[in-house]
Amino acid sequence: MDIGSSLKKIRYKRIHHKRSSPTHNVSISLLSQIETEITPSLQSLEELLKFYAVNFSDFFRQVEQKKYIYVREKKLNL
Repeated sequence: MDIGSSLKKIRYKRIHHKRSSPTHNVSISLLSQIETEITPSLQSLEELLKFYAVNFSDFFRQVEQKKYIYVREKKLNL
């Protein structure tokens, strides 16, 4: 699950200024870390999604979508 990159995509769609802090409780540096390397706390995620006007279920449905399905080839015993 790639929460950070999904949040980054939403931010680019919602905000024209790439480096603006969306909330008072989530700083620009924390936002940058969330988008690139750390998993946000539930409270931070809730604040970001509220600011971006995205509900939890829609967000996680988007995050959990897979672009590829890996199928293991079945070996035949001859």
